[in-house]
Amino acid sequence: MSGHSKWATIKHKKAILDSRRSKNFAKLIKSIEVSSRVGGADMSGNPTLFDAVTKAKKNSVPADNIDRAIKRGAGLVLSEVLALKLAEKFGKQLCMKGMQQGE
Repeated sequence: MSGHSKWATIKHKKAILDSRRSKNFAKLIKSIEVSSRVGGADMSGNPTLFDAVTKAKKNSVPADNIDRAIKRGAGLVLSEVLALKLAEKFGKQLCMKGMQQGE
């Protein structure tokens, strides 16, 4: 009589598998970030990054996540939240200076 609790059983098994998968993804993405930080974002000139990306692809990490990890590690992306906060903070000051100088 497991018909009424079949979804509960699936849900619990899926939760365990998802947590394992997310831990594995986090480790792989961290290794991609570190290798791109150390050797640059070019995979042809960075064999460590190439190996990390290959390993991540074998473990089914989405390509979008891999690309974002490379950009984050290489410092090519400024987060949108940080950019908005900087513009909010310094943009007002720059506007005030420009008005005072007549620009």
